[in-house]
Amino acid sequence: MLQAVSANASMSDASVLIADAHIGAELRSAREAMGQSLSQVSKTLHISENYLRAIEELDKEALPSLGYVLGFMRSYAKYLGFDVSAAVERYKVESEIPRDLGMRAAPHFVARREIRLPRGSVAAFMTLAACAVLAGWYGMNSQAEAAAPAAAQVSSDIDLGLAMPVPTKGDPSIVSLRASAATWVRISDDKGNVITSRIFVPGELFEARIEDNYSFSARDGGALELYRAGELIGPVAVKGEAIQGVSLR
Repeated sequence: MLQAVSANASMSDASVLIADAHIGAELRSAREAMGQSLSQVSKTLHISENYLRAIEELDKEALPSLGYVLGFMRSYAKYLGFDVSAAVERYKVESEIPRDLGMRAAPHFVARREIRLPRGSVAAFMTLAACAVLAGWYGMNSQAEAAAPAAAQVSSDIDLGLAMPVPTKGDPSIVSLRASAATWVRISDDKGNVITSRIFVPGELFEARIEDNYSFSARDGGALELYRAGELIGPVAVKGEAIQGVSLR
């Protein structure tokens, strides 16, 4: 069991927490023992008050992806005087314990894995292929010195007219990963099976349900945007930062 102690209090003044409480409840007890409100902690740590409340209640549905939440946990646990590593590990375990085991509040959905290219991609690729064939034919029937300039202008003269795909909105169980710039991405399931491993083009979208518990790695995490229920949470990392094994939740 973790026991939080205020930075300004002695060990003898520390509050003894309930032995069977989960880590979120212990954080709340420690905060209240310090006489701190969620609003005060939120202003000090620059973490949303709603996120702090969700951490105390182990309400994963109200939180962003695990990568962000663990960062919030580290800051919150350190602020309250907890053993940061132990608190984070407890959160990982205790936040995964199912509630109402064996009961379903809604019908079970079949997992959906969907990778969508921007609308118009197929037509654009077919156009490029046709242009390449024409360029090759022209090169075979013209002087060699004229062939290269003609082929080189093909891609710059074509208006691809691609439309960016839109993440699914209104369903909080769906998370979306969209490329804002080209980057290599690998997505795996919770057993380590690779779902896809390749370069995502700008605008390409991957969607799955939270319960699928996929993880992903990317050469440039700043080129990927994370959405939940169609609402933008933000970039996965800073531009140029490689990421490894981040949970898509």
